[in-house]
Amino acid sequence: MSERTNKKRDFKQTLSLIGRGLRHLFLHNGWLKLIAIVISLFLWAGLISQDENITRDKSFQEVKVSITGQEAMKGNGFIVTSDLDNIYADFVAAVPQKQYENADATFYNIRVDLSRINKTGEQEIKLQTTKTNLYGSVYNNSITPSSVVVNVENLQTRNIPVQAEYIDEEPEGWAYFPGECDPKMVLVTGPQSIVSDIFKAKCLVTNDDIEWVSGSGNSVPVSIEFYNKDQEILDTSNLSITSASIPIDTVMVSYNVLAKKTFKTEDCANLTGKVAKGYEITKVTYSPESITVTDSSEVLDMVDSILVEDTGISVNGLKATKSFPLKVLKPSENSVISNDTITVTVEIAEIEEP
Repeated sequence: MSERTNKKRDFKQTLSLIGRGLRHLFLHNGWLKLIAIVISLFLWAGLISQDENITRDKSFQEVKVSITGQEAMKGNGFIVTSDLDNIYADFVAAVPQKQYENADATFYNIRVDLSRINKTGEQEIKLQTTKTNLYGSVYNNSITPSSVVVNVENLQTRNIPVQAEYIDEEPEGWAYFPGECDPKMVLVTGPQSIVSDIFKAKCLVTNDDIEWVSGSGNSVPVSIEFYNKDQEILDTSNLSITSASIPIDTVMVSYNVLAKKTFKTEDCANLTGKVAKGYEITKVTYSPESITVTDSSEVLDMVDSILVEDTGISVNGLKATKSFPLKVLKPSENSVISNDTITVTVEIAEIEEP
């Protein structure tokens, strides 16, 4: 016979005794006995409310189940890949009468203990509770669900290098130069099926991450993403990422930003002299047609055109097409130019008689 059934039987017997006593008093005594009955009832009610052996059932619904023993489980080389954040249970507790209103679901610590997991695969784990002297205990057969099924994998740890990758187009007038990641390597711990599938770790830098102000030595925190060999993003919800034993989810990516200007090359040289008699210049072409220069904003603000080492091109006496290489001069020693040479091609043809 269960504990709950015994308590209900005792309660019925108590009510029966009280009923017989009231009947006898009403049949053989008067108002004095009636007053005594009222006083006795009040005293009886007070005693019941203070008696810890007298309990009332209290139901609790949708109580979040806590998870314990995770560190012990990981220490044994296992990890649960199932969702442990959304486990809820209903239960009934036998609460002492005087604490009935104060009893809260958290006092009974409904939990799943993972510390005893010792193998991989699907594992059924019973929900556990805590008995308290003050608030009573939970009826074991009242917990719904009484257990949960979780999937368990071996725990694996790997060092993974991290690479930064700029994935946007630079805004007009600016150039982005990537630096390094700090840290360059992260320690990844998690389910073997995921950790063994990691091919690459990336930090994807976008324009929103960058402060577009000319200068160097900048850095920005960027989230880490893990990819397999098919360049598919892996789920990191069960992964622990650390560096020097400190949990992280971002790395610092350094970068430089320079101002950028594009100049046409068609005005960078002067033709001098005259071609041979009976010939004429039919076309002059510049390759490339433009050159991009990146430098600090202060430097580029003072530059209006491309400068070359020798601007004069002599065509004196030429009878055929000829190309002339011109060396491009940097506005400053720190400038970055898209081409360091411009080729000027002068096309010459014989004059046709009318």
